[in-house]
Amino acid sequence: MTAGSMTDDSAGRLPAKPLNADIALVGQAVWVLFFFAISMAAWQYTSSDAERYAWLLADFICAFLFFRYQSQFINLALANLVFMSWPVFAMVSAAWSVAPGASFYFGIQLLMTVLVAFLLCIQFRLEQLVVVVFFGMFLAALLAVAAALLPPARGIDFVGNWRGGFPTKNVMGDAMVLLVISASCLFLQGRWRLLTASAAVLGLVLIVLTRSATPMLSVMLTLSPLPFAYALIRSRTVFSLLVGLSLILVAVVGTGTYVAVTYFGADPIGALLASFGKERSLTGRTLLWDMAQQAMDAKPWLGFGFNAYWVDPPAGMLQIRDAFGQKITFFHNNFLEAAVAFGVIGPVLLIMGIFVAAVRSIRRLLHATDPIEIWPLLITIQVIIQCPVQNPLLANHSLWQVMFVAAAIVRR
Repeated sequence: MTAGSMTDDSAGRLPAKPLNADIALVGQAVWVLFFFAISMAAWQYTSSDAERYAWLLADFICAFLFFRYQSQFINLALANLVFMSWPVFAMVSAAWSVAPGASFYFGIQLLMTVLVAFLLCIQFRLEQLVVVVFFGMFLAALLAVAAALLPPARGIDFVGNWRGGFPTKNVMGDAMVLLVISASCLFLQGRWRLLTASAAVLGLVLIVLTRSATPMLSVMLTLSPLPFAYALIRSRTVFSLLVGLSLILVAVVGTGTYVAVTYFGADPIGALLASFGKERSLTGRTLLWDMAQQAMDAKPWLGFGFNAYWVDPPAGMLQIRDAFGQKITFFHNNFLEAAVAFGVIGPVLLIMGIFVAAVRSIRRLLHATDPIEIWPLLITIQVIIQCPVQNPLLANHSLWQVMFVAAAIVRR
């Protein structure tokens, strides 16, 4: 072969792009669309069908890929028996459920929800997973803005609360909290600093525009450990200084609060709730908690069965639904929900899962070398905050159920 022929054949050519890279990129895009769909960001336009179809597709893909990743699925299941116990017990509860068919069906859905989290952790490492979640929630935020500002402007309700394309302002707030958490961790990691910073600010603005106290309080509480966690990774000296200053601040505030309550009859909890437009009934949640207590008294040991209470709720719950004008399907308290579904074992299983996730996320942080490893801790904190007022866990086809399990098991 002559020198000229060599030049003609190979000079100036770029190496071929591996086919596996294209497949991986397509897979990431599909997962981005999945998270966008299950965030319910397009609910106003699709009547929640997008969410259901996304979960149906994910369940089929997960079942199909189970045979390809069989050993990984089995290893994850054996290493995470506490998380696997949730769907197993949900399906077994059909044996005593007041609606056995529904309990078994929803139990299978809960199993697939956990397996979807397993599949994500098989296919992605931590930073890759956060990137996929970030772009899914960022699309949801952009749609929320478009739904509110572009005709026919369905994204703002009649009293001025923003909800975007979401079913309620609280659902939008939850999605934006996930966006802020993911964007903040990616920003600290050094990924697309301008984009992630802008996304975090957009998420915070949208949370404020919902005028919903729950996401506003939860995002502040969730992000509060972020400076400490970042300092712990970057500089133990700065971490020690922050902890010392914080302890002094807590002592001062605690002393002031004690004096105000003891000698002046102040009500700091009531004042805090009032500042967010809430009162002590937490917008009627205490009524739901009373109904949950009645259900627990009726079936204290084994409960009604997974989700069975809501198949045919009592007259009192129907009256509450009519009063609020909503088809309420959970008690807005994860511990009560678990107790009604499974009896005394329900809250125990729930607390065990939370404890395992918390220990793992703290242990990961103590050995962390990159800021992205703060993400699992923030997800765990957010879920813990939600549990007393929402139903993030032991919930079939739940975004936070997937995030919680993934945060507890995802590889570094």
